[in-house]
Amino acid sequence: MMIGGDPEDLRRLAASVRRVAEGLADDTDRAASARHVEWAGVAATAFREELRTRQLEGTEISAAIHDVAREIDRLAETLQQRQSALLVALETAGRSVEDAQQWIADGVTDLVDTAEGLAREALDTIGDGAEALEDAARRGLRTIGLG
Repeated sequence: MMIGGDPEDLRRLAASVRRVAEGLADDTDRAASARHVEWAGVAATAFREELRTRQLEGTEISAAIHDVAREIDRLAETLQQRQSALLVALETAGRSVEDAQQWIADGVTDLVDTAEGLAREALDTIGDGAEALEDAARRGLRTIGLG
């Protein structure tokens, strides 16, 4: 294993985060389909407004999670570049592995910590947004007698 971890691990994490974003987008679209129910009145208008608000929030959260996945991919690329630079440095300068570890340890640790923090933040945001969207959809379905 290279110093600082495996860039492919970060790429797999990014793919997982991307799948979460896509799942949220799908859930948002499914919940939004309730707006097509034929229903009129004050409650119907309020429901549709709430649904529209939640749909926008779900879309924004999904986009933000996609951004996190792109950042994790970028971190993987940076880690891979640093590891390549390290190999060149080891070959050309004859550095010991211990010297090389010290040379890149701070940067690599920051990259990995940032990726993990972004992923945790995305998952927290997903949970909050998904719960709110689900609650709004349930209220709306109950209001129209489908839930």
